[in-house]
Amino acid sequence: MQAPSELQGELQGFLDTISIARQPIVDAQRTIVAYELFNLNRAVHEHSSASDLSLALNAVAQSGAPLWASHHDLFLNTVPQGLVGDHWEFLPAKHIVVKVRHLPGHNPQAIADTAVALANLKQRGFRLCLHHT
Repeated sequence: MQAPSELQGELQGFLDTISIARQPIVDAQRTIVAYELFNLNRAVHEHSSASDLSLALNAVAQSGAPLWASHHDLFLNTVPQGLVGDHWEFLPAKHIVVKVRHLPGHNPQAIADTAVALANLKQRGFRLCLHHT
């Protein structure tokens, strides 16, 4: 028999694998033009570059049809720290809109680093969406 903590760990692992939500984005004619991915197991303040990377790669790996064969765009949420890394090599840039949350406040170095990372992604063919509240 498993200890409660082991069972809880296994259950949490299972829940982590089914936590991806895909919300359709429609145009004025109610035609689906894109989808936005959400990680339902994370509160907004808990997002990290690692959780965003996991969401993106799991969604691509678990999609029924290859993303690059789809005519729908995919909006991927990320934090500024997630804008840099090799994981972007695995994603089809022409179908990805990078939605950046939690933009740096008034820190000049953080703003400069984010600007460079955004420019690099744009140069590689990704489109950008800045979420600022």
